[in-house]
Amino acid sequence: MRYLLFLSFLLLTTRGLTQSLPCDTTANCCALHCGADEKCLCNCLFNSGQALRQLEQYSEAMKRFEAVAQLCPERNARGIIDSIYRDYRIWLYQGGKYAIATPLGEPITPFQFSNPEPFKKGVAIYSENDKYFFVDKDGGILNPLPGYEGIIQAEGGLFYLKKGSQSSFTTESGLDPTYWTSGTISPPFFLSDFGPWSTFDSIRIFLDNVTQYESV
Repeated sequence: MRYLLFLSFLLLTTRGLTQSLPCDTTANCCALHCGADEKCLCNCLFNSGQALRQLEQYSEAMKRFEAVAQLCPERNARGIIDSIYRDYRIWLYQGGKYAIATPLGEPITPFQFSNPEPFKKGVAIYSENDKYFFVDKDGGILNPLPGYEGIIQAEGGLFYLKKGSQSSFTTESGLDPTYWTSGTISPPFFLSDFGPWSTFDSIRIFLDNVTQYESV
């Protein structure tokens, strides 16, 4: 009986290994998997492009969608390409500085940024002379000069901000909040780190007002 169970398990495992793996981000996988089957190619390349887009590998994603646009225009890959080109950005490096660029590697700004982090929803963080800044996809600085002493990603899409002896939060918009609290609060990676608070607690007040921002 044990031998039969082992043999069944071995057959199932072998069958699973011989099945085609999904062509999510593997180069040339769709061509090898589909051959000349145009419908299969369209579906495979489209799904591969979506997977690469989720991983924020926009340059490779656009190559897949460009192929889909040529093979099967009815899939509206051109609209996705336009959306990626309009909304997403990457960093290019040259001579010790970075420039903001389109997913195809076309520079939008001069090479003027230091220590950047990847773009998330059209906003990135970079630092210069121990000061931290939010920058938008077109190179605009979102927070006022001279910058923050610290920007730390927190829970729920929020960012913890440190400015002198003051602390506050902002969202992925990077805009400067109107309400700051003073004191020696440790950076809260999670909102629960604050512990319990009452309705009138100062921390609760500035969390409730986190959507109110000053213009830069």
